[in-house]
Amino acid sequence: KAVASTIDAQPARTKVLKAAKGVADEAERVLHAGRALSTDPKDASLSAASNRAKEGLDSAIDYLLASANSAGAGSEECDQAAEAIQRAAAEALTGFPSSQRGDLQEYAEELAQALKALDSALIQVQDAARNNPRQLGPAANLTASTMPPIMSSANNASAKTTDRVAGAAILSAGKQLADDTAYLLAQAKVAGSKPGDYNADQALTAAMKEVRTDMAELLKAVDSAIPGKRDLLASRDMIEASLGRLTKPSVMSENPQINLREISEAARRLTEALGRIVASARHFPEKLGPYSKEAAAAVSDIIDASKDAASHDNAAGVHLSATRVNLDGDKAAAHIADAPAMLDDTKAVARDTSDLIAHVKKAAQRETDSAKKRELIIATDKATQAATILAEAAKAVANRQPGAEQQLVNAAKQLETTIRAVLKSNPRSKSGQDFIPLLDAARKVAEETSKLVDVLRVVSGKPKDATAQTQLVVHAQATGEAIRGLVEAAENLTCGHKECKEAVDIIQRAIGDLDATAISATVPGLLKAPASKAGATNQQCKEELIALSRDLAGVTSKLVNASKNNPEELGASAKAASELVPQIVESAIALTAATADSKAQQDQLKLVKNAVDSLLVLVQASRMAIGNPHDKDVMLSLAEAAKSVSGGITELVSSLRGGVLGLRACDEAMKAIDALVSELNSASSAGGKTYGQCTDELTVNAKNLVDKMSQMVAAAKNAQAQPEKVGETCLAVSKLMPVLVAVARASAGAATDDKVSQKLLASARTVVTTSRDCVGSTKNVAADPKNQASIIALSDSQRNVTTALAGLLGALREGATLERDAEMAIAKIQATTSDLDSAALFAAATAGQMEVQIQKGTSLDAVQQNLSKSVQKLSSTATAVSAGSTQNVSQEELGKRFKEYAGEIEQIAHQTKIVASLLGDLTAQQDVLTAAKALTLSSQSLILSARESASRPGDKASQEQLNKVSQSVAKSIKDLVDVSENASKDAVRGIKELDKAQTEIQRLIEFFEKQGGGSNTTNPREVLPCLRNLGTSTGQLVSNATSNKDALCRAAQDTTRHMEEMLNNLKGLEKVLGDKLNVRNELHTAGTKTAQTTLKLLDAAKSAKETPESQKELSQLSEGVADRIMDVVKALRQVPGGEGITGLHDSGPDFDAIAEQELRKAAKMIEDAANRLLASRPRPVNSGDFLTEEDINSAILEAARAITVATASLVKAATLAQRDRIAKQRDPKTKAFYRADPAWANGLISAAQAVGATTMDLVESSNGFVQRTEGTDDAILISSARQVAAATARLMAASRAKSDPFSETHATLGNASKEVANATQLLVEAARRAAEWVNQPQDVPLIDENADLSDVARRKAAIEAQARLLRLQAEMEKAQKAVTNINETAYKGAGMQQGGSSNPAQGRPLPGPGGAQGRPLPGPGRSGAPP
Repeated sequence: KAVASTIDAQPARTKVLKAAKGVADEAERVLHAGRALSTDPKDASLSAASNRAKEGLDSAIDYLLASANSAGAGSEECDQAAEAIQRAAAEALTGFPSSQRGDLQEYAEELAQALKALDSALIQVQDAARNNPRQLGPAANLTASTMPPIMSSANNASAKTTDRVAGAAILSAGKQLADDTAYLLAQAKVAGSKPGDYNADQALTAAMKEVRTDMAELLKAVDSAIPGKRDLLASRDMIEASLGRLTKPSVMSENPQINLREISEAARRLTEALGRIVASARHFPEKLGPYSKEAAAAVSDIIDASKDAASHDNAAGVHLSATRVNLDGDKAAAHIADAPAMLDDTKAVARDTSDLIAHVKKAAQRETDSAKKRELIIATDKATQAATILAEAAKAVANRQPGAEQQLVNAAKQLETTIRAVLKSNPRSKSGQDFIPLLDAARKVAEETSKLVDVLRVVSGKPKDATAQTQLVVHAQATGEAIRGLVEAAENLTCGHKECKEAVDIIQRAIGDLDATAISATVPGLLKAPASKAGATNQQCKEELIALSRDLAGVTSKLVNASKNNPEELGASAKAASELVPQIVESAIALTAATADSKAQQDQLKLVKNAVDSLLVLVQASRMAIGNPHDKDVMLSLAEAAKSVSGGITELVSSLRGGVLGLRACDEAMKAIDALVSELNSASSAGGKTYGQCTDELTVNAKNLVDKMSQMVAAAKNAQAQPEKVGETCLAVSKLMPVLVAVARASAGAATDDKVSQKLLASARTVVTTSRDCVGSTKNVAADPKNQASIIALSDSQRNVTTALAGLLGALREGATLERDAEMAIAKIQATTSDLDSAALFAAATAGQMEVQIQKGTSLDAVQQNLSKSVQKLSSTATAVSAGSTQNVSQEELGKRFKEYAGEIEQIAHQTKIVASLLGDLTAQQDVLTAAKALTLSSQSLILSARESASRPGDKASQEQLNKVSQSVAKSIKDLVDVSENASKDAVRGIKELDKAQTEIQRLIEFFEKQGGGSNTTNPREVLPCLRNLGTSTGQLVSNATSNKDALCRAAQDTTRHMEEMLNNLKGLEKVLGDKLNVRNELHTAGTKTAQTTLKLLDAAKSAKETPESQKELSQLSEGVADRIMDVVKALRQVPGGEGITGLHDSGPDFDAIAEQELRKAAKMIEDAANRLLASRPRPVNSGDFLTEEDINSAILEAARAITVATASLVKAATLAQRDRIAKQRDPKTKAFYRADPAWANGLISAAQAVGATTMDLVESSNGFVQRTEGTDDAILISSARQVAAATARLMAASRAKSDPFSETHATLGNASKEVANATQLLVEAARRAAEWVNQPQDVPLIDENADLSDVARRKAAIEAQARLLRLQAEMEKAQKAVTNINETAYKGAGMQQGGSSNPAQGRPLPGPGGAQGRPLPGPGRSGAPP
């Protein structure tokens, strides 16, 4: 009532009083509910009623508080104004114009005026909310009245533009403005109801800031729709951003001269853009936008380059930091009404002050004047104190302390005063590198360009307006003046700029003097020596000119080095060059005057002029390079100029001096080298050194010879400048040759191959003779430097030496051990093959287990992708191996490829084992491993053929054999990819279907937990069919988890469907139960747990394998599902109409009994098979080899009988285990632990049938082999044996899954399985031995390794043997493909036979000869096995 008395609006007052009445009513309900609950505290319904009453009271209190908070002064008017604003936006922002008058420019102007009115109204709203809440209503109404014109102008502008994107942006900005304005009124209402509340006030300030941002965005969106204005706005933003960066710290520049060159380049681009802007302003206003962006980009580059260039100047750092402190202080004072922004600006002042102090310390360290240093430090301390005062004032303003705002203003002024003092005392650089003018000039350019862009915004809308054009011209001129000032400031800071300019003037005058002297020399007697050289002789002039030329060469080097590495030395180098050139010219004139020959005079003057001309170009190039050290063209020009100067000096000095000492030294070197040729007729002892040591030593000597030869050739080409160097380098070459010859002979002696030894000696002789020829060519060039034929001959001789050394090193490499690399590669591949064999046998004997480590979470899909990538890489390596053996590839490189190939084979084998281990299907495992083994076999042939081809280049037979092997490898690679991808694809398909089922059942569980929904079921007996179907479909999951993926997918789908039916029916029954909470909860819990247990079963099925552990886990989970289903049945019995419901499997076939019958049948089939083996008699065949055919047949039959005996033992053990389980199931003491499981029984039946059928196949194959029946060979026999091993492993897994782990039968099963695996291995070995005897071709005799055969005979025998190996590999690959096709057909056939009813209680056919899934098992004459 007290709150209501303060509210002016009647509706709001009534709302608060009604809300208080609601609190009283709900409180009364709480009291009544509490009193009722106290009579019976354990009554659930009374407890629920009490909780609901409490919740009602909480809601009433919340409503009362919300009504009171929203009922302040002006509250209703604010709400009405907000609604009016939203309504105005919705009605106006349609995209269809409300008026056809005007253009975009006019609408933009109208919008700007309307936004000003809105801003004024919002200021009144903000002031009323803070100071006079009773005026908040009128201010809100005024705000609402300003919105329709804004929305109308925005809508018209949107409709007027032809750019749909721009129009949509305008409408979006208008909608955002309306929304944020309405939100601001809401915040104003809150602030008015809470006077003095800091949080409410700050929220209102933030809302006001957001609205102003929206107004700016809306105006910007309209301006952007005007042709060209969008780019103009972007240009202005870019320039403003550049100005903001100017006062921020920069990364230390590596070379300020580069930045100065960047400034000049950017200034040039800005000038060009400025010219285009002025030219197109009147007639092509649409081009102003793109041109302004070019100008803005140039300004941005200028700002960045100026900052970077000034980063080395401490004074500039102080200047920037102080300016930044001042700017951020002004911002803090400007944001006095916006506390968050003000505090952020204050923090920025603190950071800026810290940077200022750091820069001041650096500047003070370099300041030698103690008074100035002290003045700078004191000024900085005062600025720091002022910044501290500013921070304290800002905190006071944020805390709304009286008078704090004036304190902040005064603190900002004080900070500005102290910063001025810092700038005044800032010491300028004494080295002339003062970057502050550059920064000021850059700022001036940016400011003038920004003003120019502002004028362009007017010109673009009114290109014909004379006033606008006049303003454009004025600002363009101002911008041009600023650019010129910038360029001048940059040039003044460029190192050596002034000295280089002076040097250019001096050199140009010197060149003019030389030209005048050349003209005077044409008139006899006219030319006279300079006064300072009067009386100097020709010899003296030459010596002086040579000395000056050498000095000039040194100055040139310094000039180039300064341009590249030490820019600060460029000025001194340029000055030294400018001082040296007049002396050279003076000496040249004196020499010309002392020379009588006119041609010699002109030649001398020409040489001097060429050198001076080149120096002029070099000075100009140096000035360019100082700012462009990374410009390739500039640096290339510098290098060419330096080379030209060097050449000019060389020519000048060479023309003045010559010598013969170098020529004599050349003759002496040639004689010494000639004497070494005869030593290379024979090898020498290696002196205990290995071939590798000799090779390393010879390589080093060869490199030294190349270096000396290069020096000798360079000296010859520079013989005019330094002729004595020619002789020195020639003697150095002759001294190195005896060492090289000695090492070459030792290498030849250490070589094990005589051909390599002879080739080494021959190559060394070639090196000696070509070196002697090169020395002779060097002598010819030194004698006649201008003879082009001699120069060409010298180049050819040097090339011949290089070629000869390459031949010598090639001969060394040929002595490397390619055979060793090949043998190592083959050994690794053979080891890989053996590993794959072991893995395949172990997997067959242990029901698919693999001894390979797999990281947790590894998916089959990811591993298959890795395998495919590795196989692709192997294909490339195989191609490289084949190509390397026929091309000109070194033996080291080919050996390296061999080892790389073997390593990749090893990696692929490992990845194949991982893929196989992740496959639940035993046959698919064997297929993948067999394909990988085929690849390793063909890879061995590839290494052998490549080695043979490399050792016999040009041999067509070897090349043809290599081509065949390469094709075989390519096919093996393709087969491995196809087999593994097909197997993986099938497995992944099942996993994905199981994932899908898990996701759907999880969704059903979530739906089941929600209230409402469900079927209209009222009779609990209607739930039984879906429960039976669910039990059957989960049984199908267990039966097909490791075999038939099509059936597995259908089982997963059926499970999902039946689960949905069950949960829907249970949810429907919950409606019938009404208040029977206990029954309803029990029914609900049973359904939920059934679904959750099914999820666990689906998860286990994804990683199921035919191992005892995996099968046991599936069986336990299947039992768990059955138990949960029985819980549902128990709950159904308590539902009305469910009395008398019995179990789901109380009637129907006894699968346990059927399983025992099938085991007996399998035992009988195996007994009959053994008898057939005993009755077999091999057909006699004459044979004269070491093993008789009778021996071989006996071994085969004995091994087959051993398999049947071991298999019979396993079946008997499985039968005993089944009997034991049935007995315990019927025993009341153990009945709870051994329940009926039809799914497991079906799997056991199928496994028993598979054992019997595969054993019959083995008998047929064994008899066919010993009797030589057509179509029966060792491969059929081995395949049949492995199928028996796989079937017995499956039977063992199914039996042990349900057997007592501590019983004797459990151990017997394991021992019997091992006996089957051992017997299978014996049969495989016997079959292989038989194949070696039976398949040995009579026309290919065995070759005794000690037989004395010719090379041709050995090569022919090797080729024939490899050809036979290829034929056998091709046959093996065809058989592998056939097995894969059969398995795929089996998959599809099994899937086709799964279409019947899945409910055993509804007439599902009992398992017949085809197994539990109706899949036909192999009989006599069939080699395939069920997957």
